[in-house]
Amino acid sequence: MKRFGKFILLLYIVALIPNIATAKPRVEVIYGKLSPVQLSILKRVFETHALKEFGQFPDIDLNFTYHSTNSKFIDILRNPKTIGVIFLGHPAIDIIEQDETQKIVGGFLQASDARYITKSIFSAAHENMQFISVLTCHGSAVLPHYYKFVRDNIDVYRPKGHQETAENALTEFTSFYMTPKTIDEIISYLPTHLKKFKKNHHQKQCHKPSHLKINYRDLLSSKFDYDILINNTLIGNLSVTRSKRGRKLNKSDRDIVFCAENFSWPLNLTIRPDDRFRYNGPEGDQQQVLDDILIDKLELITDGKKNVLLQTDLYGPIHIGDEQNKPDVQTGLSFKRNWADFENAILYDQLKLEITNEN
Repeated sequence: MKRFGKFILLLYIVALIPNIATAKPRVEVIYGKLSPVQLSILKRVFETHALKEFGQFPDIDLNFTYHSTNSKFIDILRNPKTIGVIFLGHPAIDIIEQDETQKIVGGFLQASDARYITKSIFSAAHENMQFISVLTCHGSAVLPHYYKFVRDNIDVYRPKGHQETAENALTEFTSFYMTPKTIDEIISYLPTHLKKFKKNHHQKQCHKPSHLKINYRDLLSSKFDYDILINNTLIGNLSVTRSKRGRKLNKSDRDIVFCAENFSWPLNLTIRPDDRFRYNGPEGDQQQVLDDILIDKLELITDGKKNVLLQTDLYGPIHIGDEQNKPDVQTGLSFKRNWADFENAILYDQLKLEITNEN
């Protein structure tokens, strides 16, 4: 009888342990910047249709993220349970005057908090991601800068609208009622996506998470973040941190959890401003001033071993940006008490470090 009781207790404990291997795949719908009216229309038209169509597949969960940020977007893309992502929102566009007319030459997708979504966002997608779809306006000008970071094995579903190009898929009022067509196209290929996803789901599971710890300061931009990449794969971001009273903090820290065992060594770490590719003119002609920052400390923890990659008291801070003297004065973000540290630090447009097993 005692053995039977222990067996029941063991079954109960096992039932409480999450089984990642058998968790349902997720289709994630992420809402970016939208007006309340636009969001209410999409909830009524787009969501109703999505819930109905994806409801035919009991093996898949459909999740909606209404309050999006760069960090949330990255986490969703890195989650091995995410089979596909659908993003809906308006971009911030770059316009130039050309031949007495205005021309859109690029821009940024925007999260719901109005911060610009980094153009390398889709490099964060795990290797078994099946599809991505972005429903936005001015797609031909904005999206090529995002899609070039999408891996070849990920299918991209483009919007189907009343125009052949669906150029203004979220601009005109009637276009919101065309968004369910994208759902129909995804649904037609979903059995194939699901089959591939389940076949490869057990590959590259993370057994020993690693930590990249970063201490930084003077990041004050309300729009732009800094990208953190390993081997050209986005693993996280640095953003403005605010106190409870709303004041911007001068010093911040970030602990990014990632799976080093899924990357090829040596690890190539890059920290760069995500507005590095922004321009108001020919590609590569950057005219905007960057938000300069200081990196004070970098630590990498793998297999329980701590590797100090950078420490201020040994090497001094690392300055990333585009201005050596009195940085950020032109942007209106200058923090004067850090000027002396900026002037004594070596300026980099981006920080690149090669990390070996011997580091």
